[in-house]
Amino acid sequence: MPGGSPAFKVKFELKDYNAISQDAGYEEEQSDMLISDSMENENTGLSALMEFVIFLFAIGAWISMYIIVAVMAQKRHRSVVIWVLLSMIASPLLIIFILFFVGSDNRHIGQYGK
Repeated sequence: MPGGSPAFKVKFELKDYNAISQDAGYEEEQSDMLISDSMENENTGLSALMEFVIFLFAIGAWISMYIIVAVMAQKRHRSVVIWVLLSMIASPLLIIFILFFVGSDNRHIGQYGK
C-alpha cells in the first residue's frame, strides 16, 4: 500500500470471561462488605456516644428547670416544696412562667415585721 497505512490483523480468542469477572467481583464485594461493616461499627459506637451525651444534656436541662422553680419560689417567698411538686405534675417550664407572673408573696412582711 503505497502512501497508506499498513494493514494488520488482530487475532483474539474469546475466553470464559464470566468466571473470571465473577470471582473478581465476589472478592471486591467481600472487601467492600468488610470495609462497610467496620465503618458501620465505628459509626454505631460514635452515634451511641452522641446519643448518650445528648441524653445527659437533656436530663441536666430538665433537672436545672426544677432548680430554677425552687429558686424562683424561694425568692418570691412561696413554698418551694409545693411549687416543685406542681412542676412535677404539670411542667417546670409552665410553673416558671406562672411564678414569674404571680410575683412575690408580701404577706410575710406583716407577720415578721420586716
